[in-house]
Amino acid sequence: MKKLLFLLATLLCGFATTYAQTENEMDFNPDMFQGQFGGNHRRPDGMRRRQGMRGRGDRPMRNGMRRRIPVQIDSVRVAPFMKMEMPIDDQMVRYRAAVNWNADGSSLALVVYLHGRSGSGDDNLSQMGHEAIYSIYDYLKAKHFNAVLVVPQCPEEFSWTGVTGRDDEVIAKAFNPYVKALIDSCITAMGIDRSRIYLLGASMGAQGVWKMLEDYTDMFAAAFCASGSGRGLSIENLEKTPVYLTRGSEERDRRGEGISELVAKINENGGEAKFELLEGMNHPQATREAFTEERLQWVFSHVRGTEK
Repeated sequence: MKKLLFLLATLLCGFATTYAQTENEMDFNPDMFQGQFGGNHRRPDGMRRRQGMRGRGDRPMRNGMRRRIPVQIDSVRVAPFMKMEMPIDDQMVRYRAAVNWNADGSSLALVVYLHGRSGSGDDNLSQMGHEAIYSIYDYLKAKHFNAVLVVPQCPEEFSWTGVTGRDDEVIAKAFNPYVKALIDSCITAMGIDRSRIYLLGASMGAQGVWKMLEDYTDMFAAAFCASGSGRGLSIENLEKTPVYLTRGSEERDRRGEGISELVAKINENGGEAKFELLEGMNHPQATREAFTEERLQWVFSHVRGTEK
């Protein structure tokens, strides 16, 4: 099994290096990557050239509330993240995946990041405009942490939880069940260490993290929520997964109010929750700056089934 994992990781990392060097020069043959993740995971047909600004600045937000700010995609930074897709039931789940592997004999962890609303779509690229992704990836590399980092993209007509808007109205379909199915498939296909599965997210993605922790209580070793509401959830379920929360002191969204009280309740009930208010930061700043080395160290130090 170790030899198989090593071969898989070597192939994936080898592709990342090649892509980084030649991204703007050629298209790639998708057949090169068929079957490397096992199951129905596959590369979509055609690797189109990507460059410059990406986003939907000319498309109004749902309910006409606002327009999207174009997302800046750094082609060099995104290069290690392979473009993958997997059909699940009636839905095509699109995601990016990067492998950090060191041949030290340790098992392979799974790290999943849920993006905010600006990353939604079906291009399998817009979600990569979140700086947090690269902070996580850089940490894994610096710490020689064997892991697969998976970044699924939530389609425009979905939200992670099915709940959006300031009043928590239901105006979208929930994409979390597809994320759960994707995680299950990754566990089987890549021999993931089930005691080291981590879930992180920001803004809308943090709301998705909260809901995943409530619905799948025995899955994650630890989680990180940056600037996302955890209202209306079961404390009994949340207490089963260690969670780190952050929020900017200048954020205007009232859905994040009461986080400190939620953390207190989780800890009172025997759980492990940590909250930090990021002074002087608004929502964009807080979601960008939250993923520091110290906070990520706290998350990845947890192993499910062991007491810290």
